Amino acid sequence: MMRQKRFDRMILADIRPPVEPLPEGVGFFECDVRKPISEELDAEDMEWIFHYAAIHREPGHEFEEYFDTNLP
Repeated sequence: MMRQKRFDRMILADIRPPVEPLPEGVGFFECDVRKPISEELDAEDMEWIFHYAAIHREPGHEFEEYFDTNLP
């Protein structure tokens, strides 16, 4: 989406920092969607929010954990 110039900036909000450098125009905010999200991530000026949080690495998680982050 950044290459297509659809957005001026993007913020990756995730539980862990990225392992590779992010492209220009993409910032990082550490958060866990299973807990209250800090007011530091001020979403009022955001026009779009894409929720991709999910537990998807198997095995190693309890069955109930898949429902903590995945939307119904």
